[in-house]
Amino acid sequence: MSHSRGTVSLVSNDRSNACPSQRDSLAEGGLAVKSLVVLGDSVGFGVGDEDNAHPNKGVGAFLNKALMNFSSYANYSRPGARMREVFEVQLPKALEHEPDVVVLIAGGNDVLRQNFNPDDIYWSMYGTVTTLRKRGADVLTMKLHDPNRKIRLPKRLARLLHQRVEILNRIIDDVSGATGAQCLDVRRIDTVYDQSVWHIDRMHPNRIGYHMLANHFAAMLQSGGHDVRDVTAPILRPRSRKENVKWMLRMGLPWFLKRCKDLFPGVGYLLVLETSKDVLRAVRKRRGGMTNRRSEHALSYFDLRAEHGGGVEAHHESHAPQSLAA
Repeated sequence: MSHSRGTVSLVSNDRSNACPSQRDSLAEGGLAVKSLVVLGDSVGFGVGDEDNAHPNKGVGAFLNKALMNFSSYANYSRPGARMREVFEVQLPKALEHEPDVVVLIAGGNDVLRQNFNPDDIYWSMYGTVTTLRKRGADVLTMKLHDPNRKIRLPKRLARLLHQRVEILNRIIDDVSGATGAQCLDVRRIDTVYDQSVWHIDRMHPNRIGYHMLANHFAAMLQSGGHDVRDVTAPILRPRSRKENVKWMLRMGLPWFLKRCKDLFPGVGYLLVLETSKDVLRAVRKRRGGMTNRRSEHALSYFDLRAEHGGGVEAHHESHAPQSLAA
C-alpha cells in the first residue's frame, strides 16, 4: 500500500473516489451532507467551548450550522478517549448513522500516557478510517499542534512530548494519505498559537479556536464539492482576570487533583526514562559509540518506517490487534 502525503493546508480537489451517486450530485451542484458525525477526544467533544446557550459545542457545532440540507448530527467524542476507544467504541455508534462526513480528532491522550504505543495508534486509526471510507463517508482528520509552544515543561519532558507528537502526526499523515481521508495540518494555520484562540487551560481551543478549525474543515468540504455555508462567527466576551481565577479554582484545580493519580506516576516514569537516556547517550559518546535508536521506544515508529520504505503495514500485519487485523 502506498503512502502519499495526506496533509493539506486546505483541501485536495480530487473527486475521482466519489461513489456514483456522489458524482451525480457533483455534476448537478454541490454534495449535500445529510449526516455528520464527530469522533475523538476532548477536542472533538468541544472542551473549552463555554457557550452554555447551546447543547452542541466545538467544531461539530459550527459545522452542522454550515452544512446545507443537513438532517443528522451526532458527536460520540469523549474527554480522555484514546485512539483504540475511537475504533472499538465510537466507530460502531457512528456507523449506525450512515454518515456522509466524519470528523476524527484523537491521539492527544495516547501521547500523554505512560504506555504510549505507536503501532496500536496506527492500527486503531487505520481500522477506523478504512471502515468509514468503505461505507462511503468522507473523513476529515487533524494533526496536533506543538504543545511546547503553549505550555512550559521541564526540558526532558518537553523533548519526549515533542517526539511523541511528531510520531502521532506522522501516523495521522500516513493513515490519511493511505485511505483518502483529508488531513488538516493545524501548524500551517497562522493564528494557531495566538492566545485569543485558546482556552485558559492552554490545552483546548476556546470558542473562537473551534470556529477557526471549523472554518478550515468547512473549506475542505466545500473544495471537495459539498454544499457549505459560511461558518457563523461566535460572539465571545473576553474573560476578566477575576473570572479566570474563579474558573481555575472551581474547574481547573479539581480537574488537576483528579488527574494527579493518573498523571504524576506516568510523568515521573517518563522523566526517569529520559534522564536514563541522557546518561546512556553521554556514556556512548565518551566511548565513541553511536546512539542505539532502537533502545528509544519513542522513536520506534520512525525506525520501522525507515526500514520498510515509509510504511509499516506489511511488517505489522501479523502483529495487529485481533480486532483490527480482522
